[in-house]
Amino acid sequence: VTREKRHIAFYKVHGSLNLFLFNEELIENNAWIYSAKPDNAERLIITPGTSKFEKLHKYRQELLGKYDEAIEKHDFFLFLGFGFNDSQLNTKAISDKLKKCNGLIITKNSNERINKIMEKSQNLWLICEAENKQGAIIKNSKFASELFVDEELWKVDVFTKTILGD
Repeated sequence: VTREKRHIAFYKVHGSLNLFLFNEELIENNAWIYSAKPDNAERLIITPGTSKFEKLHKYRQELLGKYDEAIEKHDFFLFLGFGFNDSQLNTKAISDKLKKCNGLIITKNSNERINKIMEKSQNLWLICEAENKQGAIIKNSKFASELFVDEELWKVDVFTKTILGD
């Protein structure tokens, strides 16, 4: 007997191109991405700017509820292009969870927020662009120094091809 078990949960926390507010209800509709959407359908994707926090506050459960649940439920995390810059996402829950869970952050630029999380985490890895030279650095708090690789592994397509193969 073959049994399938879902083992990857993917979350895009700022909404998606297929998420719309239609008749006061949030719906996902892939057809409206490529074709004309009804006039009373508003795409609900959070973009930088002043309206960002208003939309996140108003639709927090719809946009971030699954993210919050995933943080609570899962023990391994892969962050792609996630800089931990948004205070509404960088809750104490994610910081506490990453202290004891396994994780990998693949992002172009590291920053002080990522470094603080890395220092406190038992097994969190970071792959980011190397400063002042072409390539990537790989960090983990268990190791005193970072590893330099002569490939741009912080680019998801390069990481995938190099680590996982064609």
